[in-house]
Amino acid sequence: MLSKEQRAHELAMMITKSFTDTSMELAKSDAEDAGTTKMNIDENTSLDLYLATYQSALAKLNLD
Repeated sequence: MLSKEQRAHELAMMITKSFTDTSMELAKSDAEDAGTTKMNIDENTSLDLYLATYQSALAKLNLD
């Protein structure tokens, strides 16, 4: 059985991956529309999302 920390980590990783993949696709589309190959991606947003999701999931798991 996985620990609460591992379960919170896996949930946070799934959500962050989905968000990051979508952000990459949007940045790629924006770059193509602008006629450039440079993509603007803020990796800090993904890290912030991971940390917030992890902390929230862990708090909810600790209620059990």
